[in-house]
Amino acid sequence: MMAPGGNSTKGPTPISVLQRMTCRDPGVRGRIWVAKVRFGVPGGVGVLKGESGEREEEGEDDVRNTVFNAIQEMREPYDPYDDIHWDHKIGSHPLTAEWTGYRSAADANTPEPADVSEAQKYECLMQETTSKITTLYFHGGAMYLLDPATTRATTGRLARETGGRVFSVRYRLAPQNAFPAALLDAFTAYLTLLAPPAGSLHEAVAASEIVFAGDSAGGTCCTALLQLLLHLHRQAPAGQVPRVRFHGKNVSIPLPAGVALASPWLDITRGLPSIESAVAFDYLPAPSALATHEYPVEEGVWPAEPPRADLYCEAGALLHPLVSPLAAKSWTGSPPLFFSVGHEMLRDEDAVLAQRAVAQNVPVVWREFEAMPHCFAMLLEGIAETQVHWEEFASFCRHVVQDRDSVVTNETSNTHSNHKKDKR
Repeated sequence: MMAPGGNSTKGPTPISVLQRMTCRDPGVRGRIWVAKVRFGVPGGVGVLKGESGEREEEGEDDVRNTVFNAIQEMREPYDPYDDIHWDHKIGSHPLTAEWTGYRSAADANTPEPADVSEAQKYECLMQETTSKITTLYFHGGAMYLLDPATTRATTGRLARETGGRVFSVRYRLAPQNAFPAALLDAFTAYLTLLAPPAGSLHEAVAASEIVFAGDSAGGTCCTALLQLLLHLHRQAPAGQVPRVRFHGKNVSIPLPAGVALASPWLDITRGLPSIESAVAFDYLPAPSALATHEYPVEEGVWPAEPPRADLYCEAGALLHPLVSPLAAKSWTGSPPLFFSVGHEMLRDEDAVLAQRAVAQNVPVVWREFEAMPHCFAMLLEGIAETQVHWEEFASFCRHVVQDRDSVVTNETSNTHSNHKKDKR
């Protein structure tokens, strides 16, 4: 979920303090298996666009070059991108993540088993899966807060509802790691599922069994990654799937089965009407309330060096489609999309993107919940709307993996009078 900013009676809380508070590992407890994993930095160079277009140069970073090339290729002519002071130190990074699954023989207070290796935990996790769904999950937190460790309640619930496993990614956080660090991590995570590096706990996962999912800023990661993949597919020769050099192998990059979003943040500029008009139903601060908000100076944290206007990126990049996916003009060819939103501040940007995708023949399932705030299902356990959210979210994941053609565009506004009805 997005973060309100950390104001107190003494002024804004320093960013590093907020990060420590929201990234602290509470430990593993309850009906959940968690296997922590780490992967090294890949090598190679350039996207491989077909048999005749192979390009290899030992020791270079293929994933990084692919992302940076796409950034330049996807910018609009009016973008001031050539004037941006790129931090070319941003590159691929060791990836850490958590495999999450449902643990049936436990209660809410059952601790994690002692003296059990991560490999054994993963084996236990896999023994309890009942479906082939693999969810690639990105947590929220406005791109600068939270962590897979503090999102386990959500990923555990998702694993339980789908019967599958969840791969929850620890992407690099701003402002210490500016755009495109998080996108690089997201792309690396997808490739890691498709083509596991040597020593991985998991075997290769078919793209048709992978669903991208995320809440709030995690929705930014999902849709930016999807836009990157769509661009690579547009650039590939007709009839061919784009490929990339990853850990010494030429890896094909198909599109995932679907993308499931909860209150996604799609416009980093926060410029549409509901960002101010929907404050009655939300807890996030409106931009007008943050007009004088300034984070305390912290060396190595904020302000950035060189200075920039936004925590996540240069001001000139805010309208790039890999930063604000709402700016993307084309969603043609996208797999099915699912939206679960409240009467919240991000509602308009979500609706605009959904409508644009529908107009381009992308199947879209839209679920809007009356009087519900941002990421309500993560905050309001026990209410009927939260139960409906999870049922619909998991149902979408099952349908796109098991019978994708059954997913057709449909919209439901869940009110107090209809929230118990099955709208699928």
